Amino acid sequence: MRPNEIWLVSFLALFPSCALAANIQLLSSDGHKLSDALNGACSIVLEGTIEEGDADKLNELWETSQLDGIGITGFIDEEIFESAERVHTLCLDSEGGDFDEALELLESEFMTLFRVVTVVPSGSQCLSACALIFLGGTLSTSNSDGGNTIPVRVLHVDGRLGFHSPFIDGISQLPEILPRNVVVEFFSSGTDSIRRLNDVLTNAFIDTHGPIDRFPPDLLIELLSFQGVDSFFEIQTINDAGRYDIYLAGVPEVQMSDRHYSRLCVNASIWSVGRAWEFTPDVPSWGYTVERSNDMTLVTSRHYECEIRHLGQRVGDDYQVTFRDRDYELQTRFLEPWESLPHYVPIRLLSGTSDVGSEFDPLYLYTNPLQLEVQQLPTIAPSSVYVVRTDGGETGFGWFSFSLTSDGQFSIQGDEIGLLNGTYVAPGSLEICLQIEESAISRLANETYCGFIVDDRLSFDGVSELSGLIELQRSAL
Repeated sequence: MRPNEIWLVSFLALFPSCALAANIQLLSSDGHKLSDALNGACSIVLEGTIEEGDADKLNELWETSQLDGIGITGFIDEEIFESAERVHTLCLDSEGGDFDEALELLESEFMTLFRVVTVVPSGSQCLSACALIFLGGTLSTSNSDGGNTIPVRVLHVDGRLGFHSPFIDGISQLPEILPRNVVVEFFSSGTDSIRRLNDVLTNAFIDTHGPIDRFPPDLLIELLSFQGVDSFFEIQTINDAGRYDIYLAGVPEVQMSDRHYSRLCVNASIWSVGRAWEFTPDVPSWGYTVERSNDMTLVTSRHYECEIRHLGQRVGDDYQVTFRDRDYELQTRFLEPWESLPHYVPIRLLSGTSDVGSEFDPLYLYTNPLQLEVQQLPTIAPSSVYVVRTDGGETGFGWFSFSLTSDGQFSIQGDEIGLLNGTYVAPGSLEICLQIEESAISRLANETYCGFIVDDRLSFDGVSELSGLIELQRSAL
């Protein structure tokens, strides 16, 4: 045995696993209607820590229980959701476990031949290695072109889904200085694991109804940036679920308006290339027009243009959105009504409500793109989130968020302005003074600046970087 292998084996032996293997149960051999599956129904359940042998257990379950893989003729459209087609679901409730076994499960016959919809039910959590298994949920279709597989993953709004980079438990107990070949061995092992994960999730023949991969590159980047046992990139907002092609269960009815159709267009366009910035206004650009005719809606603006076809009210994708990507190529994406909400809305706020009207719309708009009546400016209050769009030019710093907390703290964060924080006071209803303690712009640090809201502008004396047009999001968010 080589010296580095001795180090590696000796180190891993210091941390034996004492967790119980996953508990796998068959609840329904007949599966569920697709509509019920998308609402979080379970036919197979995996609970507990993922360990070596779990992939074999699921393969054995498939073989011994004589479960039939269920294919769908045609595509997932409005007729499928109203039909008697049945699918199997794998409900997940696990804090994670063996990364390699999760990959074995993704490559197993159970996942690649049998095909299941993956679900994180209400009250369940799926973290670490479990979240990787979640990404493997698919349905198979059969049509004149030979068929395809479609990623179908369901997260209940009361569930928890979190990703992070694979790691070796107990690595903090290693000596500060290791032999070079041991370091290389660890590094090679980690890169091999990530490469294998990417291969497993991207090599399958997948049809996503649009320009979204089953494992988008930006999700891999997010995953790698969260390291350690308690550090997770969690699916928490409309933005996260929409970008990564995740169905939401437990969502209320959404009352569609012109602004909802505009957001449906914007969200589809942005999600074709990545997630929206947290501080991006819910309807960026300007000059919006919304024209409705029967089941078709045309949305146009300075930067976005979409043709939206209403497929009918149903459990699954109600809208077909056709738009042009950055290369001006036509793209089509199928979306649900909840994907017309502002991208920054936390999905947990959708729990327990029967319908959604205007409560998630901004309190005040920085512009009037849909020719709606501008609401009266609210009083500056803690926990409000202000989205500021500066004037641009040489001093413009783009969009950034400006949030206040009840303990007198504020934070400002943007892609170009960076991070600023400190304390604030609000002498008047539309006046605020900031004591900047930390700033990515050194000349602003340790200074006090006072700002005023007049009409649709937030202006700070002598600081053009912080001034601009505003949108006030709701404090509940």
